[in-house]
Amino acid sequence: MGRSKRERIVTLTKTRKHVIGKKRKQDLLEAIRNDIDQYEHIYVFSTENMRNAKLKQLRATWNDSRFFFGRKKIAQVALGRSPEEEYSEGLGKLSKRLVGNVGLLFTNRAHKDVISFFREYCEDEFARSGFVATEDVHLTKGPLEGFAPNQEQNLRQVELPVGLKKGVITLLQDFTVCSKGDVLTPERAKALEFLHVRMAKFRVKLLCHYRKSDASFEELAA
Repeated sequence: MGRSKRERIVTLTKTRKHVIGKKRKQDLLEAIRNDIDQYEHIYVFSTENMRNAKLKQLRATWNDSRFFFGRKKIAQVALGRSPEEEYSEGLGKLSKRLVGNVGLLFTNRAHKDVISFFREYCEDEFARSGFVATEDVHLTKGPLEGFAPNQEQNLRQVELPVGLKKGVITLLQDFTVCSKGDVLTPERAKALEFLHVRMAKFRVKLLCHYRKSDASFEELAA
């Protein structure tokens, strides 16, 4: 007789993983709600040319505040997805903005100081594949400074026409890495990184703001 569809064998490993996963989600939800209790201001932000290293630097600079990036569904539940579910009055509006590549910033810094900081904040970063070049990068035939002989193969892999001459990496002909408006391929993006050319800008854009003391919500950017 075949096993009933209602019967299912569940290994202890799967059960344990489920319990651990559920606990982690609950811990994260509680951590977000602790942040709501601790901080006066909450912002939803998006990033341009996101880099984990840059976000880590921001966290160090803003060590009196907290950045939350990822697990948006848990964040939505923590805030409350409707007026009936809101952890605090008005948070449902903030929750609805947690769509796409966005995060949360919790802080007690003055609102005007937060706005001023991120209006000016901009960090140069290496462009990635798919980025539209913002300038022409042209190399002239001859020795390439700053490269060790053992990097020749790496440079060839990113399509640079190089060779070794008397132990010095040399560009064998004039070469255009990119022209303004070109969409960078993975090879050209890596070539620019080898050449220490940073075209991208890492920015943080504040989208909306919630103030706990009066449960006010305001849009900051379209």
